Amino acid sequence: MSTGQCLSALCFPELLRGLRSVVVARFDADGGLRDANAGFQDLLRQAGIPAREEGVGPLFIAPPFQDLTAIDDQDEERVQCIFSGILNLGSYRHGARSLHGSVYRRGGEYLLVGEYDIAEYEALAARTLQLNTEMARREREVKRLNRRLRQSEQALLEASLTDHLTQLKNRRFFLQRAEQELAHCERTGQPLALALCDLDHFKQVNDTFGHEMGDRVLVGFAELAQGMIRKDDLLARYGGEEFVLMLPGVSVGQARHQLERIRARLDVTPVEGMGRAVTASFGVVGWVAGCAIDQLLRSADQGSIWPRSGDATVSSRWNWTRAARWKKRMPGVGSG
Repeated sequence: MSTGQCLSALCFPELLRGLRSVVVARFDADGGLRDANAGFQDLLRQAGIPAREEGVGPLFIAPPFQDLTAIDDQDEERVQCIFSGILNLGSYRHGARSLHGSVYRRGGEYLLVGEYDIAEYEALAARTLQLNTEMARREREVKRLNRRLRQSEQALLEASLTDHLTQLKNRRFFLQRAEQELAHCERTGQPLALALCDLDHFKQVNDTFGHEMGDRVLVGFAELAQGMIRKDDLLARYGGEEFVLMLPGVSVGQARHQLERIRARLDVTPVEGMGRAVTASFGVVGWVAGCAIDQLLRSADQGSIWPRSGDATVSSRWNWTRAARWKKRMPGVGSG
């Protein structure tokens, strides 16, 4: 059937029935829907209008449905174009769509034929692309900010667990790690050695050479000792001039050998600006089942020598007398 024949019969060709870019509908003066293609059905769904109950009248925003049907025509057999131009169809609640179209009438029947504005479609597509591009940009920005936030959180966590001067782990980190290692020893029976190190006469260094030199001594010892231990060992600054070393899987005898190497290197490493080396006292203890970390650290502390007078070089030599006395009080601790 040709277009002219369709208009004369107020119907539409079947080839338009499945199209959604074209809107075609046939209805009566009361708004009763007689026939409609896919495009018009889409408009009804988008507007939330149940055409079977309410008719198509509520769909017409501009011009209003009653204005279209109010036009009088004496010749009921003649097909008359009663409107041609911009049609706004939809609902105030769900929004309206603009179409270029015409409304034809013959007697009490009406035929709507319209198409969406291509320029509107293109503008809508351009706006959609713009919004998608902006959304993608903002999503990338959110991801970047989230990465920076995670990095900042990690940096803050690292800072809270790191000694700012020596860049070693601090007492807090050491105690957390020590609890984990002791639990592992309880499960597996694996040996573990703990050592405390105290830099001798550190107050005299500060009083004689100044606190800047004292900081240099602390950093120098940290770098020297850190460079002589294994990857799995943990050297931390415990407080002031005191350091703590944890050696998993190592007996007390093996730990003494390792600490002697550090002591020997320290003895021959002069501090820049002082003209001489510093010395250190060490105390070492081995893990004992059931012992808490504070007990083991007290044991290591009692195993250190704390010279306050005489030849400073004597203080760096091992003297296990106090450790041996402590060992008699708590069998098994300090054995290697």
